[in-house]
Amino acid sequence: MSAVYRLRSVAVAGPAGMGKSNMVRFIAAHAQVQQDHLGERAAQTAFVHVDCTGLLESDELELLGEMAAQLQRGGLAPAVSPFPAELRAARSALKEQLLAVPAERNLVLILDNLDEVAQKVGRTFFDYLCSLRNARPLRNVVYLFVTRRPLGPLHELQELFDDPVVVGPLGGDDARAMLEREAVRLGCTFAAAETDRLIACTGGHPGFLKNASEVLAGGRLKAIQPEEAWVQELLAAERIRLLGAELWADLTPPEQSLLRGSRRGPPPGTTRRPRGCCAAASCGSRAGPVHLCPPLCGVVRGQAAAPGPVRITAELPNRARIETPTGTQT
Repeated sequence: MSAVYRLRSVAVAGPAGMGKSNMVRFIAAHAQVQQDHLGERAAQTAFVHVDCTGLLESDELELLGEMAAQLQRGGLAPAVSPFPAELRAARSALKEQLLAVPAERNLVLILDNLDEVAQKVGRTFFDYLCSLRNARPLRNVVYLFVTRRPLGPLHELQELFDDPVVVGPLGGDDARAMLEREAVRLGCTFAAAETDRLIACTGGHPGFLKNASEVLAGGRLKAIQPEEAWVQELLAAERIRLLGAELWADLTPPEQSLLRGSRRGPPPGTTRRPRGCCAAASCGSRAGPVHLCPPLCGVVRGQAAAPGPVRITAELPNRARIETPTGTQT
């Protein structure tokens, strides 16, 4: 929100189930949140939320049409009906809509769940978004990109962006606060020991926490059971298995190979990370020891053995090349 106040764009990334979409929807829908963070600029700032999961083709033309529709629904621009079915005309139509918005209004365009669209568009799409912003008299257009993995080069648009934000697992206090809210929603109470164990079993991942709290509220977890029994019960829950599989599918083949190898334990002389969500589930695995939270570890156990050796070669102080039989990633 500090970036929005300064009319700077931001890319937000984080694995499935981290609550990214809930966060941006909350920002877009709550006037008090906008007032708290934007101060005197809140009244002149309009948030437009575009959810790309609802797109059938997930291509640029469909995305431009949805952006135009959301501008219309927000009362910010006149309708374009029918919306052009040719890309060049669609870009012109959306540009005209943005120019029709009063010059003093700051527009925040949230492109949520952008991953699939981002894989299909090229440089001209991001350059076009840059041109949309520059066409406005006060250049007061802000973009919030929300994805599961960090985006690649944004080309001409890159200079408009602050450093990216990565949404990771909840810390202890935030995780406990979430479980308190879940207990109220479920009409029950969780003992402190139960709360601590849920956090330990899920690594603080919000999606796992939510689903695990429902398992606990359903009476399937007992305080007298050891933690291993809790893990097995959680892994038997369909929603937890599905979320784990979703996280796994979002990883690249080299990352999957690294995590398969992590089942064999850390190399001699190294130590595991403290409890928490696995490194690869926070947008890209890192060289070195990897700790898996139990639900994702259960998914890894279900995968075939690693198809061969993994070679990690340092190229820069903060960059490495990962080579596996299934592919190479930098």
